[in-house]
Amino acid sequence: MACKVKYELEDIQVTQERIKLIGKRSREAKAFIKKFLEGRNLQDEQIKFKVPKHWDPLYRLNQGHCQVFTLPNTCLEYNEVLNEFQNTMLAANVIKIERIQNYILWKKYLLEATILTEKLGSKKDQKVKYLFHGTKHTKPSDIYESEQGFNIAYSNNGSWGRANYFAVNASYSCNGFKHAVGNGTYQIFFARVLLGKCIELARDSQLREPPLSIFNMQRYDSIKGRTGGSDVYMVYANAKAYPEYLITYKE
Repeated sequence: MACKVKYELEDIQVTQERIKLIGKRSREAKAFIKKFLEGRNLQDEQIKFKVPKHWDPLYRLNQGHCQVFTLPNTCLEYNEVLNEFQNTMLAANVIKIERIQNYILWKKYLLEATILTEKLGSKKDQKVKYLFHGTKHTKPSDIYESEQGFNIAYSNNGSWGRANYFAVNASYSCNGFKHAVGNGTYQIFFARVLLGKCIELARDSQLREPPLSIFNMQRYDSIKGRTGGSDVYMVYANAKAYPEYLITYKE
């Protein structure tokens, strides 16, 4: 419901550089107009970058570029993430599931998705998957509060080279890469990952990026492998993955 406010202004002086309000409640009027204009700017950003509809209102992000929201265990979003986790971690006790809203990371991810669509010719060819990722000794907040997110610069050489690794099975990420919070509590990410044109390869620790396709000489966008009883996917660009959910649990 809209609310009309009367400020009893005596005069409004407008120049190229500023607007001057004169009257009994000019200070309140100035604060109102500033808040309104900030809201309009943030709405424009929301439209431009297509922030997910299930995110909390974008204007709340003016407190910082990242916010973390604990999902109520009664909502559909919570239970969809929970079901994926419990497919291979049924005995685990989930304490909470948090949604990460990092506006900077989201803009980078969305730009990467747009570039991928232009490269492949269709949005459906982005092949977006939600996959698990354990951070082991790295605090999850160091990832979701950063401007790079999953950062290859801090990755060690793995079975498919230096990349950001993601697993289909939560058990794989939990068994070898869960982050210990303390008191028997652990955390892993459930991330949104752009796979694009993917190729399945045997292990090769010398990889630094996906190979070129022999059909069109374009580089593949991701690599698929199999290890530890799970399919795993590797991407070699930070912006191809967004740390959307953080799962906290006890075994």
